[in-house]
Formats: sequence, C-alpha cells, structure tokens
Amino acid sequence: LSAAPEALTREREKAMEEKKALNAQLLDAALQFSCQNARHLADRPLYVRHLSFATPALLLQTAKALIRDPRAMALLSCPAGALQMLVFARGGALRGDMTTLLRACGAQGGGRPDFAQGSAADSSVLERALELLQGMEL
Repeated sequence: LSAAPEALTREREKAMEEKKALNAQLLDAALQFSCQNARHLADRPLYVRHLSFATPALLLQTAKALIRDPRAMALLSCPAGALQMLVFARGGALRGDMTTLLRACGAQGGGRPDFAQGSAADSSVLERALELLQGMEL
C-alpha cells in the first residue's frame, strides 16, 4: 500500500459525499416518478407505484417523504430478490390500518397503523390494495 493514511481518509470522505449526493438524486427521482399520475381517493393524494429501480431503503425513504402531506397515502413496491418489498403508509390526518391492509392483500409483514412494510410474491398486491381501499374509512 503506497497511499498515505491521510490521503485514504480524504478519498473516503469524498466517496461518502458523492454517495450522499447520489442518494439524494435517487430519492428525488423516486419522488418524481411516484407523483406522476398520482391518484386521488376522497380528494386525498394516493401514490401507487412499483419502483423497479429502487432498493428497500429508497422505498422507505420515498414513502416517508410522500406522507409528509398528512392527507396522503402511499402504496409502494420494489424488487427484493424473488419477492416484492411493500410499504403502505398514510399521513397523520387519515385513518385506516396499513398493517391490516398489507396483510389483507396477501402480503407478509407488519408495522404500525400508519406505516407497514412487508413482502409478497404476487405482483398484484398493489391492485388488490386499491380494491380494498374503496371499502376503507379514511
């Protein structure tokens, strides 16, 4: 190893800053994509998207950002090996148990009433969630 420890530390810090900037760009892209063709349910924003480019961590960040609007709901998925990772989240002004909705769609997982995560092998989970939302009191 011919590099000085100080040079390695600087390069590591530079790489970490670049990673942080790239993660911010990815989150921005995920938010923009999620907001395209946003639906409305009882005049509340409803974001339903499969983010094929997302990692599980990015999916969680995206859901949290979308529900900063207390009237918003996000039903998101991304690839996770042979399964789909799911995040069902709602803003604080809404009612409805996201964990119950997640499980009612045939997914495995859990969480809190306002934020649930899990996985499913069936790609129709988001469509099933939309059907079940029609009967939910928000």
